[in-house]
Amino acid sequence: MDEGRIHLQLGQLPRESRVLLELLASCIDSEEAASRPVDPDLGCDPKSLVSLARQNRVAPLLYHALKQSNFALADDPALRKLQCHFRHNAGRSLQLSHALSNLLDKLFRQIDVIPFKGPLLAATAYGDVSLREAGDLDLLVKHQDIVRAADLLASLGHRPIFPTSTQREAAFLQGLTGDRRARYLRRHCEHHLVSQPTQINVDIHWAIALREFSLEIDMDGLWRRARTISFQGCPTLAMCSEDELLVLCINGAKDCWSRLDRVCDLAMLLTNSARLDWELVDRCAAQARARRIVLLGLAMASGLLNAPLPAEIVREIDRDRTLRQVVSRISRKMLVGRRAEASSRLAGFLFLLRMRDGWRERYEYCVAQLRPGVGDWSALPLPEALSFLHYVVRPFRLLGRHVLGSSRERQLG
Repeated sequence: MDEGRIHLQLGQLPRESRVLLELLASCIDSEEAASRPVDPDLGCDPKSLVSLARQNRVAPLLYHALKQSNFALADDPALRKLQCHFRHNAGRSLQLSHALSNLLDKLFRQIDVIPFKGPLLAATAYGDVSLREAGDLDLLVKHQDIVRAADLLASLGHRPIFPTSTQREAAFLQGLTGDRRARYLRRHCEHHLVSQPTQINVDIHWAIALREFSLEIDMDGLWRRARTISFQGCPTLAMCSEDELLVLCINGAKDCWSRLDRVCDLAMLLTNSARLDWELVDRCAAQARARRIVLLGLAMASGLLNAPLPAEIVREIDRDRTLRQVVSRISRKMLVGRRAEASSRLAGFLFLLRMRDGWRERYEYCVAQLRPGVGDWSALPLPEALSFLHYVVRPFRLLGRHVLGSSRERQLG
């Protein structure tokens, strides 16, 4: 299959941004890097370069690239700190890997579980767990197993936490017991827990995206296509590369591609997967009604880090002028060299609305926002027989969140 690459017009990026992209690309495609060696003189302020890498959570990969290029890391204070950060992250990555293998050893015998992102992605796509910034552990379970999975984790010393909730919402959720807790676990697809002894966060999911994103991901097909691999000597299920590609594109879009580490994950997967079935990728994206979301991720990975793409996908991206404009705009925002401000809820909603495949998908995405959630349940606790009233209150709460909340943000800014 003929391969091509996306060429972005990013304008005049700061020198440290261009150097960072060049060094990261050299890690992702060693053959390409060999034909285009990195200049041994950085030509930019090392402190600014390291700061930009840390903001984008790609500092371990930057360190690896500098070491491969034989930079004198000990000659500069910022680069010495980068080396310390790399060693700390390597230790944290090993801790997460050990924790994941222990969890799999205990859970795999009782329920089906697929770890994704985290140390498993680092091992399979990067080839080295120390090259990816360590974070949380993400586990996918089947919908019918979510209550049992939460109970098993609780028996292993994990307690639920609610990092994205307000104090009122967290208090409401902590008070759920029995059938009410089970209904919440089955209704909401993502749950956060923390290990008491190690303080490692474990996120359990029974779906890839919240209902409000209005995506129709083929979860049954994802489980059928899963393969058994060995991780740290422990057998585990893993997504096939095509499903993992879809998941990485969706996760990047959910965060408006605010950090470069998301792009690196996808570029590493594209470069190091032995043979991607692009027809399967297209079928899965079309069924999820996320073709444009996938094309956006592919354009980011190829345009910023030279990840190879089939020529027909390059042509499709080139034909979508709006898509290329979005890629250029969010790439510049990511690489301006200062800490990016978190997108408002309204900005995130408008971004995802623009990235939907067509008018029907946009309409259904808007309708999905009207479904009541934790905030509605905690703001107006109602018996099950009166829960339909949440649909009446929901539009007014959204108005307050998006309109009044945005006005408050502007005043504070």
